[in-house]
Amino acid sequence: TEVMDNKAAPASGDYASRPNRRRFFRQPLTLAAFARRLTSVDEAPRFRSGPQVFPLVRPKGLGSERLLRQIDDKLDALLGSQALDIVRHDFPLHLEVVELSASGLRCRDEGVLKIGDPVEVVLRLSSYPPQLVGLVARVLRREEELAVLDFTQIRSADEDRLVRALLDEQRRLRDLLAE
Repeated sequence: TEVMDNKAAPASGDYASRPNRRRFFRQPLTLAAFARRLTSVDEAPRFRSGPQVFPLVRPKGLGSERLLRQIDDKLDALLGSQALDIVRHDFPLHLEVVELSASGLRCRDEGVLKIGDPVEVVLRLSSYPPQLVGLVARVLRREEELAVLDFTQIRSADEDRLVRALLDEQRRLRDLLAE
């Protein structure tokens, strides 16, 4: 794990603009991501994530908690699949993230992104339960077949999901090494 610089600042509205530098760890991993070009990093993001998993309402005394859990799981899967279909349609650039931090990422992009390009990115953090995170980034540089992106806008709830996913991945790797 390496350290990556980040820009972080208080949120303006729902999104954090990031003018100050802070340091975050980079985590090697593989994720699917979808992107679309923007005219500028100030353009309003199209994707807006909501609650990723819906709470199960558990009526007392029905004795059908297992059935309700199965129905809830199926609904989560259907909603996640529907959200992913919409994202694939609205975000035509397909990326393969190979390294991720709370401030940026490295990805394979088939050479379509150019230095300075502003893009909106939707990361698929997990398949089940479905977990999508949206952000705005700028292409900082190219490293052979990889594009390096710096996040310029991310909602605080999405940043929390992202950090949680990175910590979970670090724990998973630590547990694998301990075995």
